[in-house]
Amino acid sequence: AGNFEISIPLAALHWQPKPGKIYRADLGVLRGANGQTTQRIYWTNKATAITADVPSEAELTPALWGKWKVVGE
Repeated sequence: AGNFEISIPLAALHWQPKPGKIYRADLGVLRGANGQTTQRIYWTNKATAITADVPSEAELTPALWGKWKVVGE
């Protein structure tokens, strides 16, 4: 548990967000051992217990995402 800050250059994501706009998004981390995913942890999507079914893991569910508001510098 704790607070974390991450930084990813937007150019690496090929994303040019517009200030003031709200985007639906989620952020997650996959944990594993010996090449196998053992846990999926996401910021807002809590329906992530499945770790052994690729189609279910790859499914996009925007209704479970949070909202990101882009602010100017």
